[in-house]
Amino acid sequence: MTIKLFQKIKKTIDDILLDFPNIIDEREVIYYNCYLIYYGIRNGFYPKVFNNIDAKILNKIRKIPNLDYIKCRCNDSVKSHDIIYIYNKNKYDLIKKSIEYLNKTERTNKNQVKIDSNIANILSYDKIKQNKNKTYNETNALEISFIIHDYRDKNNIKKIKILSYESYKYNLIKNYEKLQKINNLPIFDRGLRCILEIDDIGM
Repeated sequence: MTIKLFQKIKKTIDDILLDFPNIIDEREVIYYNCYLIYYGIRNGFYPKVFNNIDAKILNKIRKIPNLDYIKCRCNDSVKSHDIIYIYNKNKYDLIKKSIEYLNKTERTNKNQVKIDSNIANILSYDKIKQNKNKTYNETNALEISFIIHDYRDKNNIKKIKILSYESYKYNLIKNYEKLQKINNLPIFDRGLRCILEIDDIGM
């Protein structure tokens, strides 16, 4: 079932991106993120290329079990409310308030921590403490990246960054547990593994 699921995801994304044949690396990022969303490892994410695709074509994403999409303001760097966000339907109640808040709120100096916390919720990043004294800094945070290493073709080993965010140092064990969850998913084996890379942003 799970191999068929991944093949279904791959075919669906390829069908959606028929008019974008040159997008190769980003395409694989989308495959794996949709796979993680299906299993609830991620609440959702926003593939930038989907913002340029007609709604009739985008509706194909709903053929993948557990997945849906919405247009909303779920990006911290743009003002548009037309960003395509793909999410796990079973987690909609968890992310609904964050989507509604981001859609109606403009970033200011006073609310930026709350905005970042809601973005973290919909993208499955670490939530930022609701205290400016506890926001990420060089003493309490690390840059965390989850990178798929595909060893199946020894002549062309691929590295695909699927998830990257700032994380509190005390959450390192939680991030390792997330890594274990990813590597325990059915398609991952010795030829396809996810690696946790850590960068100390204070260095």
